[in-house]
Amino acid sequence: MVQLSRDQVWTVVDPDPENRLGARFDPIVFALASMNVIAVVLSTVESLGDRYSSFFAALLVGSIVLFTGLYVIRLWAAGSAPHGNVRSPRFAFVRDPIAVVDLFVIATFWIGFLFEISLLESGLFRVLWLARVLNLSWFRHSRRRFKRVLDAQRADLIVAFSGAGMFVLVSSTLMYFVEGSVQPDAFSSIPDTLWWGL
Repeated sequence: MVQLSRDQVWTVVDPDPENRLGARFDPIVFALASMNVIAVVLSTVESLGDRYSSFFAALLVGSIVLFTGLYVIRLWAAGSAPHGNVRSPRFAFVRDPIAVVDLFVIATFWIGFLFEISLLESGLFRVLWLARVLNLSWFRHSRRRFKRVLDAQRADLIVAFSGAGMFVLVSSTLMYFVEGSVQPDAFSSIPDTLWWGL
């Protein structure tokens, strides 16, 4: 039987994988999370919810069991993560936003399951797994670039958003005075007309 060291396990399950196997593993985890989000959405359609309820339930339980196991494995293997300036790599992993989302979804399911709280057992919190798109490698690089652009162009963006806000306010105010008496239901006040302006 092949025994993997903690270092080898971490290179595969690392949320920011550098090896080829880890890079393939991450999209599989994302696909499973996406399937759960799609299942939550489709289960709200009454005909689909009734017809495929057993499939949706099996997907939920299977996914939660897999994500619970993955979270425990990542927590164990995180001890091998590069230390950098972090004193405890496990603590750094637990604080990672995606790990927080995973723990929240997993905990809400198990609490709901053990204490028979239907709201927590439902798919409501599984939609949070959409946040996993932020952790895909191509998205991480884009996110860093986007942050650099925001930092470099902050003053220009403030001017642009201020100008856009001023334009919406002025156009909504003009529309209120022009159309308010003709369409009092739609333009009953400037705040109501702001909704039209937006």
